[in-house]
Amino acid sequence: MNTFQWIDVRSVEEAVALLATPASHGATIAKAGGLDLLDLMKEGIIAPARIVNLQRIDALRGVQFTDTAGLRLGALTSLAEIASDATIRRNYPALGEAAAHAATPQIRNAATIGGNLLQRPRCWYFRNQLFHAAREEAGRDHPEKQRRIAGQEMRVSNEAGARRVEEREDPGRKYSVGSRADGENERDRSEVKGGNDQTRSD
Repeated sequence: MNTFQWIDVRSVEEAVALLATPASHGATIAKAGGLDLLDLMKEGIIAPARIVNLQRIDALRGVQFTDTAGLRLGALTSLAEIASDATIRRNYPALGEAAAHAATPQIRNAATIGGNLLQRPRCWYFRNQLFHAAREEAGRDHPEKQRRIAGQEMRVSNEAGARRVEEREDPGRKYSVGSRADGENERDRSEVKGGNDQTRSD
């Protein structure tokens, strides 16, 4: 992870001014809960030169409801706050239930509704540093070459995962379950093979 400048701001105006001013050697990124941002930085997808911390802006917090205007959620309102708010539970039960079932209690306490709505794609390819490195290597003026090299790099990455395969028998059906050696469950793939073949293959 590269070094970066950290700035705490206390107003929306201050944050907007900083985000509109380019850093000297890289991008300026806003941070709310920071969960997705930290993942992107650890995975080498982004390397901001400046991080603007929004957590001290009280104006971006809170739940407000009126019969005429409806519901207003501050961008820094946490998922835990949304899940436990009596007004939301009464008037918007689906929203409260959705927030209550997101991730884990630790994540819900830190994650904000603004950051959750604006997080970058969860696509496995987008989250892989090799994909971005391949695009840079290909050169910005050759989009077709970018796609070809990116695909080659991803195939190498997939093969390096060293899949383990277990075969489990069940009457009339054979199951072949593959799992990555690196333990990343969200990248696991399961394949079900139908048929009456009862013979186990090793």
